Amino acid sequence: MFPPSAALAITTVLLYVFLQPTNAVSEICPLLGPDAPTPSNLAHCSSFQEARKGLTSEIEEATKGGTINFNSSAFSAIAWSTTDDTLFQYHFAGPHALNKTVGTEQVDENTVYRIGSVSKLFTVMTLLVEAGDMHFNLPITDYVPELKDLAYNGNMPYAGVQWAEITVGSLASHLSGIPHEYGQGELHLSQQQALNEGLPPLNASESHQCGNMPWQTLCTREEFIHGLSSRSPVYLPFTNPIYSNVAFTILTYAIESIAGNNQHFEDVLNKRLLNPLKLSGTSYTKPADNKKGLILSDESGAQGWYENFGYYGPSGGMYSTPRDLSTLGQSILNSKLLTPALTRRWLKPHSFTADLRGAVGAPWEIFRVSYAGRVIDLYTKSGSIAEYASYFILVPDYDIGFTVNSAGPSVGYVAAFITESLGAALIPAAEACAKTMSGISGTYHASGGLNSSISLMFDDKPGISISSFISNGTNFLDTIADVSSTSSGQKVISRLYPTNLGNIDSTSGRAFRAVSATVPANTTFDSPSSTGNTTSENGVTFYDTSCHAWESVDTITYGGQALDEFVISRKANGQVTVRSLGLRVDMVRE
Repeated sequence: MFPPSAALAITTVLLYVFLQPTNAVSEICPLLGPDAPTPSNLAHCSSFQEARKGLTSEIEEATKGGTINFNSSAFSAIAWSTTDDTLFQYHFAGPHALNKTVGTEQVDENTVYRIGSVSKLFTVMTLLVEAGDMHFNLPITDYVPELKDLAYNGNMPYAGVQWAEITVGSLASHLSGIPHEYGQGELHLSQQQALNEGLPPLNASESHQCGNMPWQTLCTREEFIHGLSSRSPVYLPFTNPIYSNVAFTILTYAIESIAGNNQHFEDVLNKRLLNPLKLSGTSYTKPADNKKGLILSDESGAQGWYENFGYYGPSGGMYSTPRDLSTLGQSILNSKLLTPALTRRWLKPHSFTADLRGAVGAPWEIFRVSYAGRVIDLYTKSGSIAEYASYFILVPDYDIGFTVNSAGPSVGYVAAFITESLGAALIPAAEACAKTMSGISGTYHASGGLNSSISLMFDDKPGISISSFISNGTNFLDTIADVSSTSSGQKVISRLYPTNLGNIDSTSGRAFRAVSATVPANTTFDSPSSTGNTTSENGVTFYDTSCHAWESVDTITYGGQALDEFVISRKANGQVTVRSLGLRVDMVRE
């Protein structure tokens, strides 16, 4: 789970600005998703190279001293894309950070860190590789039969957990409503200490005899499930996302049932995920050899390396390296082990949080930021254990991701700073590179004397501007205005957005959709908005109808072909063609 300071850092990676009605520069209503084809070879893009230099300088300066103590800290940061293994990397160990006698003597991409709750990502992906998401909507009692007859013996006046209503998918997405913990977090106090703190004394039956606290023995499966009978639900299933480590222990019991052959979860994890991806630095339990491990020099920090999570291993007990985490991220966005359709379903929210910019997936912590006039979704998973913290972040709009692993007494601040710095530098650079490297801008003309043309250009607004569109001698933007029943004194603006159908560099090309909007004819795209909101006296917007681009796509056809559908293709010789399917015309760039 995010440490509070790190959570704030992630949500403020970029300045958040609400999208406004469609008559000012930031008020163009785009489609969700990328506004330019995803760039390849980002490492060769000048904007990315400049961002990388600036990022390196920023981190180097920070580690020299300041508000964050880096002397006893270590961290690794790697950024990558689906086509570039390494776009950026930086590794650091303060002079007092490492126990070089027992663990690694230097930090690099193959250094082993504890990754805390990033382990949950491995757990869910193991299930998806093993069986897809076909079990997500089925009750957990189908796979963990002990839960069927688990009677509630807690102290609350209402019924206990309704296990038959809890699905496999609800466990994976924190929507089950079951307790956060069992055993972990239990206070260990003498009766006198409890009385001093205002707590009533406990009898023997109320004291946890098993758990994963240092003073407890690890629970067996039978003890763990029996112990849950005394815990009350937090909510009914599918009410609110409530973080639960318990859910992932139960989820692994389901995975073992689905895999069959008496396989332990660790066996399924190795077979389905770690071995196929060659994640040799990743393990379910502590590596046998500590020499690549980041073991801290201070005694309390070093203890975190050895802590056995036992039945909580699937929630937060795993170990991994920056390189392995990057490989995992590439495999997700490249759909290496999952089908593309399953990957698309997986990278979707299951519920919202109380933050307008936050959502929850399985097990994604999804943060929505606004940049360049549009919303960008970050699919993340964070984790912390003892003095270790890790962040795993995917940005599907650009096919990039980055990972941060850190350790030390100031781990929360270090991890938050590095993660924020990565996002603030690399996301704007990826946006700039996507536009400059697309090779789409220009004016395209039809052949054979037909007076049809289209002019496309990138600017600082979402999508690709259609600055001019002539069809057989007619201003087609005016035609769009006519068929859209545009009022007098208004004009149409149209912009193209790439879909995920096809590829520009293939013979079939890539499909784009145009989104058109009517604005006052004198709009200059630099004036504040005065329309489009229903606002209360205190300025809170209750019902905003200003951004409904997704409702307008594919609405007007001609001869069965959508007038907003275009295909852009590029030949090996560099010639680029725009085809308007509705107008049945190909236009080639001059």
